[in-house]
Amino acid sequence: DDVKKATLARLDSISFSIKNNTMTFEEAAMKFSSDKNTRLNGGLMSNPNSGSSRFEYQNLPAEIAKEVYNMQKGEISKPFAMIDTQLGREVYVVVKIKDKLDSHKANLTDDYQVIKRYCENIKSEEILDNWVKNKIKNTYIYMTPEYRDCRFKYKGWIK
Repeated sequence: DDVKKATLARLDSISFSIKNNTMTFEEAAMKFSSDKNTRLNGGLMSNPNSGSSRFEYQNLPAEIAKEVYNMQKGEISKPFAMIDTQLGREVYVVVKIKDKLDSHKANLTDDYQVIKRYCENIKSEEILDNWVKNKIKNTYIYMTPEYRDCRFKYKGWIK
């Protein structure tokens, strides 16, 4: 409990320095963060679903979503604890809202990375489908009798 209090006090001090322009959020992240995924890019989180730094509110970790709900662009949160699911332990964080966008229809200006990744995924799936279909034609496959009645995504497994 003393370690938690000391950690939160340290983060509060760092947060105070950021708010008073003694250092930027990015400098603080590089200097003090122990998160290898965000430290080297100035504290910027990456969305594993889209590959960009944009998150839909419902895709944020619950603790972060609760903290940032009423925050505005450029605001720094007060220090808080959350569970890091990758590490499986409690961590203490300060977050900054870099930008906040209202709901909108996708467009290339605001959503280029998301649209690009979506198109790349469709193209990759198409290429893989064609490859599997071609390989099935020329590949000997023995199917154990108990599996012959299964539904397969691709036709031609049973010859």
